[in-house]
Order: sequence, then structure tokens, then C-alpha cells
Amino acid sequence: MMVNELAGDKALWINVAMNSRSRPNYNGLNAFAWNTLLVDKGLTVFDWNKVAQPEWFSTDGFHYNTTGNKWRSAWIAYAAAYYLG
Repeated sequence: MMVNELAGDKALWINVAMNSRSRPNYNGLNAFAWNTLLVDKGLTVFDWNKVAQPEWFSTDGFHYNTTGNKWRSAWIAYAAAYYLG
């Protein structure tokens, strides 16, 4: 498993955000369980799902529009500097 390869290293995982009901496996308890596993393995999880805004998604509810891509990049850079500094 990928997380086992990172044991002891600083790593930042960016969780998934969606604005679509068509893919429930990325939402709710499944996402929470995955994030908990990563934290238990020593990774830091940045909760992008909490930050992402509905207007940042394209019409499919999964991919980001231009504004969403810009904000996602900025937030990931911020999170990496803050958590991994």
C-alpha cells in the first residue's frame, strides 16, 4: 500500500472534494475512513473538501473550472508550507 512506503517521511495528503451526488463513494463515511487510515499511518491530511466552494467545479461536479484550479493550487501550496514547513 502506498502509505506504507511513506512511513516516517513527511507527507501531505489532499483529500477529495466533489460537488456531485453521482459518486457517493468519494463522500461521507468512505472519505472519513480513508482519511483516518492516512492519519494513523502518519500522513497529514489537508481537508480540501472543507475549503472547496461549489462554484469552483465544472458542470460534471468532479473536475474544477479555471477558478477552482487556481484556488486549489493556492490552497495546496499554503497547506504544504503550513503543515510541512
